[in-house]
Amino acid sequence: MFPIPKLLSGPVLRRISPEGAYIWLAASKPYFIDGEVYRIKENPQADIQDDPHQYEYLNVSTGHDMIQAGEHVYISLIKLTPKQGSFPVDQLLGYNLFFQYQGERVDLGDLNLLSDSNPHSIVYGTLKLPTFFIPGRKQTNILYGSCRKPHGEGQDTFTSADLAIQQHHLHLDQRPGSLFLMGDQIYADDIADPVFAMVTKWVKRLFGDNEDLTDIDPRLKQEPLQSSINKIHARQYISEQFCQFTSNHAHNHLMSFPEYAVKYLLHFGPQLWETSEIPAFVDLMKQDAYYFIYGENEENQDERMDEFEEHQLRYQQQLNHMESYLKALPLVRRVLANTPTYMIFDDHDITDDWNLSQEWRTAVYEAPLGRHVVANGLSAYFLFQGWGNQPDSFDNRFIDTLSKHLHSLSPDSPVYAIWIEHLWRFHSWHFTAPTKPVSLFLDTRTMRGYDLTPKPVQIGNLLEESIPPPHLIGKRGWKRINHTLYSSSWEKGDPLIIVSATPVYGIGLIETFLQDYVYPLKALGVQIRYQLDYEAWKYNHAGFSLLMDQILSWNPKPCIILSGDVHYGASVKSIVTKKNHQNLPIYQFTSSPIHNMSFSGVWGLLLRSAVWFNAYKRKRKAIYRTCDEHNRLHTGENQPPDSRSSEKWREEIHYLRTNKASLMETDNNIGLISIRNKSIQNKLLKYDGKLSKEVHYSLNPD
Repeated sequence: MFPIPKLLSGPVLRRISPEGAYIWLAASKPYFIDGEVYRIKENPQADIQDDPHQYEYLNVSTGHDMIQAGEHVYISLIKLTPKQGSFPVDQLLGYNLFFQYQGERVDLGDLNLLSDSNPHSIVYGTLKLPTFFIPGRKQTNILYGSCRKPHGEGQDTFTSADLAIQQHHLHLDQRPGSLFLMGDQIYADDIADPVFAMVTKWVKRLFGDNEDLTDIDPRLKQEPLQSSINKIHARQYISEQFCQFTSNHAHNHLMSFPEYAVKYLLHFGPQLWETSEIPAFVDLMKQDAYYFIYGENEENQDERMDEFEEHQLRYQQQLNHMESYLKALPLVRRVLANTPTYMIFDDHDITDDWNLSQEWRTAVYEAPLGRHVVANGLSAYFLFQGWGNQPDSFDNRFIDTLSKHLHSLSPDSPVYAIWIEHLWRFHSWHFTAPTKPVSLFLDTRTMRGYDLTPKPVQIGNLLEESIPPPHLIGKRGWKRINHTLYSSSWEKGDPLIIVSATPVYGIGLIETFLQDYVYPLKALGVQIRYQLDYEAWKYNHAGFSLLMDQILSWNPKPCIILSGDVHYGASVKSIVTKKNHQNLPIYQFTSSPIHNMSFSGVWGLLLRSAVWFNAYKRKRKAIYRTCDEHNRLHTGENQPPDSRSSEKWREEIHYLRTNKASLMETDNNIGLISIRNKSIQNKLLKYDGKLSKEVHYSLNPD
């Protein structure tokens, strides 16, 4: 039996401010953990043999909250607080953690994470410790990105993030000071066969038994469901029929809490991958680990062989695509250990199309297994992502309810129904991060507003009615967000970074095509709604108007929006003019995907060509948009006449070009934005397998 590492995942720097530093980790034992912090300076007296750095001990107190998530899984959130004053800003700080259990006491060095002889160390350069800094007056540099799928195509650009920190780890004016992960971290609904095999192995090792999902829905006790539900490639039918999910890639959909938890442990670093090898396809076949649609009887031999060959080919293809992802895992761990990281979910962290419509939400909630799986996904999101964002957002009742449920993982527990309802009705996932300027992370998944008023659509001569797309954030959600923002250090008119998983300004050609030609097919009964991501802000005019009204009321100067989700990188500048003729500049920067190229091959070439041709045809003109008093958006390429008495606002939109004269970047990328006073620079980092490359955007419209 393969060993269990002491440290399963982490350390991960989370919320950092002068008042304190939060560090997240997962361990296999209930360690008592404390920490130390040092101010690091250059040693001017050092010669070649001496340490080039001085380490000044800072007196801190350690707070340690721990939740047992499984038999051998303990999730910890450690807070290091200065005993006097606050942590210094714009200075390099190093930290170490100490683990004590039953007389054993080890630190990060004893775990071989600090040694310069270890190529997978979490330390940069000649430093002795992992480090961070708190930006003050100097330049703020933020890494941002989304969509990192293990078997995605192309190179994992987390490597470029690591190289950027490595290059500037001692130069704080250029070193990235924060990392924003903006959704689709784990792709719970799209799990590669080799990954599912690893998840299954580690669920047994860390949790003992998996959840018995037949306790949630007794229909699963029927054959072949009961004997196949935990096999590879067996869950598409169960996902659709028993959960009411709409993902087309749900053959290995995560369902139990242990599965979600292990997927996070596998995703944040190399520990579990180093301890246990990925099983070979032939070994999985010997273990009867695969589900086959066709049985082994003689009359199905040909179909069974076709299915076998399909499984084998897919397994090898997915394993090949995972090569870059696996190589990057030690670098991912190092980035997370040295960079304050803030995370928000998107649909693939739970399931594809999560809360896409009221119809979707109702169908899933009324399905016992669907309701249960969503709650499992949110529980794992809290433990592995949400908890460290703004820990004070989660009160004792929330944590106590979750802890009691994880102790039993049984629907017969008296806390089970409370746990389900608490997670389905929880609406405080949004938060502010203490960056410079302040960052506001929006929850565009659980705070939606659904309008059932019919919307007229026309397809040729056919006139029909259809349900309008949702408000990505409803009126109640904006009230909560407004309160959260004003409860932070931010004041009206201050610069503000808004993080929206879905871009506020997408590529207009793509969004317009979906809106005008694809979505109306829903009126004909075509379930296109769940085949394509029809979730742009502008698709619901009233919802977009709510967003813009809120931004205009805050009047942040400048307003910077960071987004992901769409699997391309792009930059937009908009000048919004209110009735009083005051202008508000808005910059939208989109980085996606970190590792999941979608627009490759012929389709990618056609898309890029269409976007380029559309931009060329407009001869680099701006796009103009107005919003009338009825929240209707009117868009055109000619500046509208001055009729502001009937307008709420108008805007002039420019899609910004890269140094390669393109409007969008479809290769894997991770963004890096630099902000100093009123100066903003944005670039996308790419990785070609050997070198990191940069794509720069000009912030001056053509």
